[in-house]
Amino acid sequence: RFLKSKASVSVGDRGYRYICDWVAMNIKSFASANDVADVPNKIYGIKGTNEDVGCICINKSIFRLACEEGGYDSRALLSYMKSKGLIHTRAKSTTKDKRILGLHVECVVLVLPEGNPAEENEVEMI
Repeated sequence: RFLKSKASVSVGDRGYRYICDWVAMNIKSFASANDVADVPNKIYGIKGTNEDVGCICINKSIFRLACEEGGYDSRALLSYMKSKGLIHTRAKSTTKDKRILGLHVECVVLVLPEGNPAEENEVEMI
């Protein structure tokens, strides 16, 4: 038998890591908040906002689809991440209203782990 820590068994923690990996794999589909000239064909959200430094804003519908794709319940994962301070929210909600190319969109504002390549849009080659 192997001893497992609570963190390694936690569905919420695994879900958070899955979403961070998903963001890194799909980083080209996130528009830059500072450069509207460099807009991807399909936009999953925005990166690089001044008010949410170290975060990435994911369209709530896209977040739900990503969770379903990975086998996670989006509502349960949002609740877990809110309780752990892994998302920025407004009041009792689990999302924030953001402007993406001038449109108001409900977004999950995900706090990225330190040193996440998605933050700088760079990948370190090993």
